[in-house]
Amino acid sequence: MKRSIFSKILALILCLILALSSFTVNVFALDEDADIDMGDDVIIETLKEVYVSASGSDSNAGTEAAPFATLAKATKRVASGGTIHIVGTFTVPADLNWADRTNILPVTVTGGTLSLASNDLVIGFNVIFKDITINGGKALYANGNDVTFASGANASAVTVYGGSKSGETLESTNLTIAGGTLGTVYGGSSVACTINQVNLTITSGTVSSVFGGNNASSLTGNVTVFINGGTISDSIFGGCYNNYTYKSGYFGNIGASISWDTSYYVTGKVDVIVSENATINTNSSSGTDKAFFAHSRHKTLSANEDTSIIFTSQTAYNNNSSKLGTKTSKGSYGTSNNLAGAGMGTDAASSADNIHIHGLTADDTADTITEGCNVTVGTEADPCDSATITLTLNKKASLVYTGAEIAPMIADVTGTLTYDEPIITYSNNVNPGTATATMSYAGLSVSKEFTITKANQNAPVLNVIDESISGRADGEIIGLTTKMEISTDGVTFNAVTDTTATFAPGTYYVRYAETDYAKVSESTTVVIEAGRMLTVTFIADGAEVAVKEVTYGATLTDIPAVPAKVGYDKVAPYWDVTDFANITSDVTVNAVYTINTYTVTYIADGVTISTQTVNYGDNAVAPEIPAKDGYTETAPYWDAEATNVTADLTINAVYTKDLPKITPADTDNDGNVNLNDLITLAQYVAGWNNADAYVPALDINGDKAIDLLDVNLLAQYLAGWDVEISTAPYVG
Repeated sequence: MKRSIFSKILALILCLILALSSFTVNVFALDEDADIDMGDDVIIETLKEVYVSASGSDSNAGTEAAPFATLAKATKRVASGGTIHIVGTFTVPADLNWADRTNILPVTVTGGTLSLASNDLVIGFNVIFKDITINGGKALYANGNDVTFASGANASAVTVYGGSKSGETLESTNLTIAGGTLGTVYGGSSVACTINQVNLTITSGTVSSVFGGNNASSLTGNVTVFINGGTISDSIFGGCYNNYTYKSGYFGNIGASISWDTSYYVTGKVDVIVSENATINTNSSSGTDKAFFAHSRHKTLSANEDTSIIFTSQTAYNNNSSKLGTKTSKGSYGTSNNLAGAGMGTDAASSADNIHIHGLTADDTADTITEGCNVTVGTEADPCDSATITLTLNKKASLVYTGAEIAPMIADVTGTLTYDEPIITYSNNVNPGTATATMSYAGLSVSKEFTITKANQNAPVLNVIDESISGRADGEIIGLTTKMEISTDGVTFNAVTDTTATFAPGTYYVRYAETDYAKVSESTTVVIEAGRMLTVTFIADGAEVAVKEVTYGATLTDIPAVPAKVGYDKVAPYWDVTDFANITSDVTVNAVYTINTYTVTYIADGVTISTQTVNYGDNAVAPEIPAKDGYTETAPYWDAEATNVTADLTINAVYTKDLPKITPADTDNDGNVNLNDLITLAQYVAGWNNADAYVPALDINGDKAIDLLDVNLLAQYLAGWDVEISTAPYVG
């Protein structure tokens, strides 16, 4: 680019806007009187509001009620972007040690009066003077910092310099007049120095005289004086100030002459830029020392000084074309300070300064700024070819929310711009919604809106734990957060409020909910499988009868019958579980059988000897049979055995009657064996009703039959035959 003017000017304006904003400062404690070296990572305890009063004390807290006594103390303790309040009048001392704190936001100095009666004020960091009087006749040096005079600042009684009092080399210095009343303002210094770039900007307020360069000394560097508003009441020189000696002539001004005492200048490019918003009052016809030039204030111009007056529009030129130099022509009668005779008239201005009309138009509908200019006065080639800057969207730029500023616009330049690249600034360009990009160039701007969309969200990454038991609904979705939504149909989603909730078996759809900054995500499908069924197992007599399946908490109604069991039927069998409601675990149900019992009764001779209860299949214990008179020769016995009892039993004792003592063949039981016995036997065999027959003796031969054989044998016995007769009585 041909020049770097407007970019620096606009940077100053942005700096001023930033400076007038409010800031928040976070601070930590350090010895409050420690030397401040911002090259080290030193953080001091600072105050947003600091008060200074001649009646205060540096041991005070620096509050309104307890102010500090020195400005040095205040500059150490004030926070970045904070405010120093001057209470009453504070006289700047000779040994003022202004804390040198680089890279802090501008500090506002306000209230009361700063007196420079005896000493200059050398600024140590970026400052805004507002609603304050600075007087005393000495000078204020910005010292290469950004210094702004805002509304209510009255510094008409002091000289203001942008440079250093010592003349040290500076990279740049920035003076901004944004309000108030000032006297003479120099962009440079009071001593010869090098400042690579001097920026003196006037946007409001009243300034008596403006010099872009030094006061009575030379400046090496480039100077830009941008008058975008306010009032200049006396003179404008883009270069340095040189003094002269006036020698009066005869009869007042007749024959008067001026000789220049010095010839200081700026080595570099000097641009005085004037907008149509500026009010310049250097057109007095009185011939007093008023002038409007880009070059230094002296007659013989330096070839090292390249000076131009640039009007930012045709209107700006029309407003000020008659104010270039004094209106008094050479040789006319004027006041004693007439500079026309010294070569400072209109002709000199025309030949010294290149005057340009910089035509700029902004089309906010088309998002373009178009420039073109021409040389009205001077020899410099046309410095501004036609060019158009279009604010366009960079197609490669993302317009999706990231949490950081999104700057998608580019300045598409057609042609060659006169000045540096346009500046693009943004508002509302972080969060989703409508953002605005503003392209500024040479005091003009166009804006373009663009939309920042919400960020995409990836579908959630989730794991599941299946239901443990069917019906328990204790499945889990691992990874749920309250930033998510959940659905059972993929259509209607509800916010996740309980990240530890449990779920029934089924298919679920989970997604990240829409936020102020992100779109709703795709959903993740998760399936919770049903748990196993609970079992109710029925066992009877060691054998599995049935296995029933139920869900968690269900009631089993299909209860199988208990199988019958032989010997266990007197009492109906039953299951040992009777409540089958709300089943929550596996259950084993056993059949309960009651064994049959039977009564075994032992009776002897009509008397119950023993009554025993015997389980099915068991044996009774037979009691001892009581003795019975007349029945002792043969042991009594029970008529049945009570083994493997399967029914009630009555068991009787069996007695055998003792046989009488008899003589064999004594059939009539008279103690003798004779013919009467034979007759009795014969009668018995013959069937006579012989009640006298002693039956036990009738069986003569012992064959257990009473018949003719017995009659025959008894007859033989009585006859003396050698025969044997039975001695065992027959009992029948």
